[in-house]
Amino acid sequence: MAFLHAEYRGGRPYYLASALYAYAFLFPGAADAPPSPYDPRFRLAADMYNRGLTLGLETEDRTGVVIQAATHQLPFGQLDIAFDSRGLAWGGGGS
Repeated sequence: MAFLHAEYRGGRPYYLASALYAYAFLFPGAADAPPSPYDPRFRLAADMYNRGLTLGLETEDRTGVVIQAATHQLPFGQLDIAFDSRGLAWGGGGS
């Protein structure tokens, strides 16, 4: 519902909220088992996470995403994003 609301009038806060809801479904924590990749909701949640995060962090001119430490307002509070560029090293390559 958050993603649908974002599409029609909610914008960035609701895109990010939908990404958080999808993340919570995909990675429920130690108390519950994660969903099976064969569960049809799994693919939908993964897609909603990716789209919600991309649209929630896109630049004002809509040509890319901003990946940086920031605080974003959500419909139910705020999302604090921490970012350390050293985490971008992959396969022995530098950032």
